[in-house]
Amino acid sequence: RRIQTDGDLWRWELTRFPVLGMVVDPTFTERMRFREGERIDYEHQPPEGTTERAGAKGWYELTDVDGGTHLSIALTLHVDLPLPRMSGPAVQGVMKGAMEATGNRFAANLERHLGIR
Repeated sequence: RRIQTDGDLWRWELTRFPVLGMVVDPTFTERMRFREGERIDYEHQPPEGTTERAGAKGWYELTDVDGGTHLSIALTLHVDLPLPRMSGPAVQGVMKGAMEATGNRFAANLERHLGIR
């Protein structure tokens, strides 16, 4: 839904989604590390004294290619849910769908921002 920035700390507010009768509202703070024009690394770093039930870790990498730039992305998202362990397979299925939808929205927004669409 939005990203609020404070220097290299970014607070991500993602779209809510249902999981086994509850609503997950992933909001988390990431420390962003930039290598200008090459790479962005990020890891979960909630503000001191706060608890965030979701977080991410990963990177974006840019590589020059003929006619443009190749973007590679690695992302691991974690969410701490108050559900029994046996619900794991169902939660993983929901999370897979949520991540796929997030990736599709990210790509569409990036293409729109770059004027590709």
